[in-house]
Amino acid sequence: MITSKDFVERSIAHQLGPDVGYDFSLDPAVFEFVANASSGMALWWDHGKKMPRDLNDWKPSNDSGTPWDVRHNRHSKTNKTSGALKDILGAGADFDFLLDMQDHRSRSVITDQGHAAPLFNFNRLHERPAGHVLWPLPHYHDIDSPEFLGNLDPLRVDWAEKSDRVVWRGGPGNRGRLGQNARGTMIRMHPLLRKYKSGEFTRDETLHVLKSMQRFRFLYRYIDNPRFDLGYTNSDGFVLQQEPFLADFERPRIPREDFQNYKYIVVLPGNDVGSSLYWSLNSGSVALVVDCAFETFATHHFRPWEHYVPIRKNHGNVEKQLGWCETHQEECREMTLRAAEVCKLLADADLRAQIAVGVVDGVRRRLGLKKVATTENSATKPKAKQGAHQTILKKATARLREISATPKQQPATAKVAHG
Repeated sequence: MITSKDFVERSIAHQLGPDVGYDFSLDPAVFEFVANASSGMALWWDHGKKMPRDLNDWKPSNDSGTPWDVRHNRHSKTNKTSGALKDILGAGADFDFLLDMQDHRSRSVITDQGHAAPLFNFNRLHERPAGHVLWPLPHYHDIDSPEFLGNLDPLRVDWAEKSDRVVWRGGPGNRGRLGQNARGTMIRMHPLLRKYKSGEFTRDETLHVLKSMQRFRFLYRYIDNPRFDLGYTNSDGFVLQQEPFLADFERPRIPREDFQNYKYIVVLPGNDVGSSLYWSLNSGSVALVVDCAFETFATHHFRPWEHYVPIRKNHGNVEKQLGWCETHQEECREMTLRAAEVCKLLADADLRAQIAVGVVDGVRRRLGLKKVATTENSATKPKAKQGAHQTILKKATARLREISATPKQQPATAKVAHG
């Protein structure tokens, strides 16, 4: 069982990512490069002025007392950005940085000269983490949010009382790829269906692209299998009854607690890591986690066969893995208990706060800056805790160097939760 101290150290190291092969820079030219590699909702925070710079139409707060309450000219729903900004500033960020809390952050943010600007994201490619500092996504990763750990008691339903079926509900939003071998340009579900409705794509062409989307492919394969209880629910702007290809896959919503009545909950990636990952791991049911190229702030704490059962990206081993589960029921039950123990640490607000400060301190150190003590900090933070935190941060840095020096494993044997 991992200790709280080790949990904090590992979390800081993971969120910061490796520090080899590049260095953080405050050069405006580097910031411009990283901003161009980020989404159109990226925010450039100016620490000196306590407001966002003129990038992507972000405007400062109307209240100087709440500088994180930034506004956007074209979008009213800015809580993902403003919420993360509030937490980063609250953790002591006293330097300029970029913040991009959009999904599917896959582009390299390292210049040819090996420089990167401090950039906070909620997801990154696990094979290319350099320059992306992971941060919890507001609402979906908030400790008290049902979207995070589900507000579930993992022991509420005894294992023996659960149904032997596999369950999933979720929105149809996904990305697919064009081309004969699904290796062409990426396309989202909405524009794909618009092309079909306009006659630009034939039915067969549309179905071919749909099958390159994780969620659609899984439902297309198993929707009529009595062992599975799967279905789309209205979300992401879809009215399923009006959509070709999707209407037949619509199923009633299931209350979160009712998922606990099933032994197996499949976690299907959306545009990056499946949003149901953490509450599925906290459900007391076995999470069947479909492999995904992305990681978030806490995926590294969960390992295949220790905390969940892995499923290949092409879904080719689903029957094999379910067969193993059928003949290893006690191992499955123990797996759910281990996952729930990790989730207890994820639900600890004090640990979350320590990790946040540690990550911000780590970015500052990589910038070569020193933390400026304030009257408020010295009055509210006991010296003993400051010393303990510095020890944790040093160990996290040491762990990062160990990770960076270790040869990378092949994706087939990677031991982290990706989906």
